[in-house]
Formats: sequence, structure tokens, C-alpha cells
Amino acid sequence: QWDGVDTNSAVVAAARANADRALALKPDLPEAHLALGYVHYWGHRDYPAALSEFAIARATLPNDAEVVAAIGYVHRRQGVASRGIPEMQQASLLDPRDSTLPREIANSYTALRRYAEAEAYYARSLALVPDDMEAIAQRATSTMFSGDMEAADRILTAVPPGTDPQGSISLLRFKLAMILRQPDQALAAIAHSPDWLMTRWEHSVAPITLLRGMALAMKGETGPARAAFLDAE
Repeated sequence: QWDGVDTNSAVVAAARANADRALALKPDLPEAHLALGYVHYWGHRDYPAALSEFAIARATLPNDAEVVAAIGYVHRRQGVASRGIPEMQQASLLDPRDSTLPREIANSYTALRRYAEAEAYYARSLALVPDDMEAIAQRATSTMFSGDMEAADRILTAVPPGTDPQGSISLLRFKLAMILRQPDQALAAIAHSPDWLMTRWEHSVAPITLLRGMALAMKGETGPARAAFLDAE
């Protein structure tokens, strides 16, 4: 997988075949060009080819929020986050009820270290879907990046117990405690977490044994830390 998308070669090949079949039947079908763009973007990380297909789709569907946003996402993936933001903003205007778009705009601002603007868009996303754990976790992460640990703690503390089955909030609480050099609080943060915790910024997972070893090592408990690290191998 890549960024939560299944990029298994068989899946990518099937998606490509379906898009090609649709285009063989109707070469100017914008939805097929959009699908083929995703094949290039997610399946092959061929960003110029993806942009080419998205541009064809956009010519026919200029007010389609998904098409406009897809172009912005590719520009961000190319390392030009500032160029992608206006496209995502336009997509958000086209589909103002989609909470994902302001959240992704916020993530782009975070990547640019423009934290105040990021916060405004996280707030907009959460106004639409207040219990969106993805937005909450990414907002807390952005706030930590900004250096405002107290505000990050308030965001994490406000999450009700039992609403984070993948452990992403526990992981952020752990990280915050480690930044503040509070290993006991870090251990407490993951005491009842699953074996693997989701990091919602990188869309990856972290083994709890590794985290436990890090906190124990900070405490100076070398033996237990080593045992935890060995469990994480």
C-alpha cells in the first residue's frame, strides 16, 4: 500500500485495464481519464502522466471538485505544496461539504510551516465532521510541529476515551510526552493501546514494543528497554 491505497501490481493492472476498456468505448469519457490519472498517480507514481490525464478530465469537467483536487494533490506530491493549495481551495469551494478538502489544505500549510493558516483549515474541517479522528490527529501533529505543546495537549486531552481504536491519539500522546522528556507519562499513554498504533500523518503503523523500549531507555532502564527492542524486531 501507499498512502492507504492498494498498489498491488494485480490491482493496478486491473484498474488500468478497466480504464483502457472504458476509453476504447468512449475516448473522451472524462471519468475514464480521471481513473487512468489515478492509475498513473497511485499505481506508478508517474506524476506527469497523471497530470496529463487529469487535465483531459478537467477540460470536460471544469467544476468537478475531485478532478481539481487531484491535480492539487499531484502538485503537492511533486514537492510544490504551495502550487497545489489554490487548486485544493478551488475544489473546496466547489464541494464545501467535503471535510477532507480543508483537512488536506491544512496539511499542505503544515508542510510549508504556515501553522496559523493550517489551524484555520483544520478548524473548518472539524466544523463539518467534529469526530474525524484523521483531522484531529493531524491537527494535533501540526500544533506539535509549531512548538505549541500546551495547545497540542489540549487537543489530545479533548478526545473521549475509546474513540481511537487504531491508537493514533495514544501515539501522539506518547510522542508529546517524549518531547517533554516525561517517560512515565509516555508509558501511561500507550498502556492500554493495541499492539500496533496508526500514525495518521504518515499513514503507517508503529509497534508498541518499540515505543515502550524508547520510553524505558529514556528512563535509564536499560535491561527492560533492550527486551522491548528485541520484541520489536
